[in-house]
This record gives sequence, C-alpha cells and structure tokens, in this order.
Amino acid sequence: MEVTKTNKELQDSLASISYFKEQSATIAANCLLIKISDDTTLAIAQQNLSKANELVKSIDEKRKTIKAPYLEAGKKIDALAKELSEPLDKAVEHIKSQVKAWEEARREAERKRQETLNYINVELSNRLKQLCDEVDSKEKCDEVLNYINTRFPKDEKFGEFVSQAHALRDMYIQLLNVKKQGFANGLDLPTDNVERAIEEVKKQNEVVAEVVSQSASVNKTRNIRENWKFELSDIKQVPLEWLTIDEAKVKAYLAENKETLKNGEIKNGIKFYKEISVVA
Repeated sequence: MEVTKTNKELQDSLASISYFKEQSATIAANCLLIKISDDTTLAIAQQNLSKANELVKSIDEKRKTIKAPYLEAGKKIDALAKELSEPLDKAVEHIKSQVKAWEEARREAERKRQETLNYINVELSNRLKQLCDEVDSKEKCDEVLNYINTRFPKDEKFGEFVSQAHALRDMYIQLLNVKKQGFANGLDLPTDNVERAIEEVKKQNEVVAEVVSQSASVNKTRNIRENWKFELSDIKQVPLEWLTIDEAKVKAYLAENKETLKNGEIKNGIKFYKEISVVA
C-alpha cells in the first residue's frame, strides 16, 4: 500500500471521526443517569448498553481505517531500518563477545597472579619460617635444607614471580646455614642480619603484590559494565513472597477441570471461583 496521506488529509480524517463526539457524549450521559430499580429500567439500561457498545465499535472501526496507511508506512520504515541495521547488530554482538571473552581471560589471569603472590607471601613464607623455627641441631638443619632443595615448588608454579619466590627461599637457606654452622661449632651465632634481610624480602614481595593489585584496578577494559544477575540455587530457601504463580499452568488446569470444579473449591492451594461479568 502506497502512503499518500498528507497533513490535510489527516486533518480531514480526524474531523470525520470527530463526527461521533456528540453521539458519544449523549449516550455516555444517558448511561450515567440510569439507576436500575425494576425490569423496565433494566431493559432501558440494556438498550443503552447496546447503543454504547455499537458506537464504541463504530469509533474503533473508523480509527482502524484512518490509522491503516500510517501503520503500513511504519511497517515499511521498520523493515528498511531492520535491513540496514541487521548486519551492524551482528557485528556489534561479535565485537561484544570478543571483548567479553578478552575481559574474562584478563580477569582470570589477574586472579591467578594475585593467587600466586598470596601463596608466596603467606603460605610459602609461613611454611619456610616454620621449618626454620623447628631446627634444633645440625642434623635437623641438614634435613630441612634437603627438604627445601628437593621439595621446593617448581618454577612453573610461580610464573612471572619466580624471582620473588627464589629470593625468599634463598634467604631462609642462608638462615639455616648460619644456624647449622652454629650447631656444628657449638656456638649461638647471631642471625639478626639474616632475619632482617628476610623481612626486607617479605616487604618487597608485599610491595609487588600491591603494585599488581593497583595495576589490575587501573588497567580495566573499556566498554565493560557489570550487571547483577541471579539464578536459583536452593528452592527450599526462597521466601514465599519471592514466589509467583504460574498463571498459564493454573489457567490450563482450569480449562481441563472447569466442568468438575465447584465454585469456591480449593485445589493445590488455589481457590477457583466464578465471577459475574456483564456482556453486551
């Protein structure tokens, strides 16, 4: 359908539907004055109800006639816009999926970096300290030194932070060697310098961890927005006020059982009842 409606024609069309204005006001006023008190006023009310419904139908038909060419024009405009934007929409979704995958991989890499540094600065550091604190003889020193040299994690575990792990390990090995020398010579050799050096290594490693953390916060990918989502985890813990009735299933049940249901009967926690409505 070709769209040929002009503003003048639209005004003429609106004028034609305005023809119903007086009739609408008259019938509406008459209906609002009616008060049913007997069969006669009931009949009058029903007649006016029919007139009102017939006029509403006529107005709606006229509305559809006037609106039809504009709806058709809108469909054509929508179709053309869709044709133009559809390949771009696909392109945008492709880029979005690529950016999302990149960001997820970046965050996972950052998580692993933080995890590695946390392992070095906490778990590994505490374990090495515990081993050194427990030595009480030259033989125990040899045992712990052998343990560290043979059981220390492989470099692959530390990734880019292997130097931080080695620095911590080497300082504890130095501490053990000082203690070993003391036990071998029956002397209580001072270890203050080595212990201070260990603390300095720990502080340096903590600085690295802080820098990495700040870098992760600053170097964020553009066009990323986090939206809260949710999914069901345990239906038993969901509060009743969060649950909603599946109306489609209830209506399907009603359609299948309305011949046998009694008015006001409760089934599966749902009350089924009949409600009066007036039809023309």
